Amino acid sequence: MIRMLFICNDARSRGPTASQIASQLQGVRADCAGLNNEADDLISVEQLEWANIIFVMEPRQKSQLQRSYSEAVRGKQIINLDVPDLYSFMAPELVEILSNKIKPYAA
Repeated sequence: MIRMLFICNDARSRGPTASQIASQLQGVRADCAGLNNEADDLISVEQLEWANIIFVMEPRQKSQLQRSYSEAVRGKQIINLDVPDLYSFMAPELVEILSNKIKPYAA
C-alpha cells in the first residue's frame, strides 16, 4: 500500500484535490495537510511518519518541511509537483494537472 501525503499552504485547494485524486488510485491511501498556521488541516508529525511519499506543491514548501520537521521527514521521498496556487478545489484544470503528475507514483 502506498501512502501519499500532499502538502500545500492552507489545505484548501491543491492538497485536498490531489488527495481525492490519489485516493481513487488502486493501492493508494492519501491524506493532505497545510503548512500555514491558518490551514484547514495543519500538518502533523504523525501524518509525516505515516506517509511513504510526501508531495509538495512548491519548492519552498519542501525547504520548510525539511527545516521544521527534519526528524519526521528524514529518509522520506519528498516530491515537488510544481503546481502554483492559482486554482480552486477540484477545478478541472487542477484535476488534470495533478492527475498527470500523481499517477506515475502509484504504479
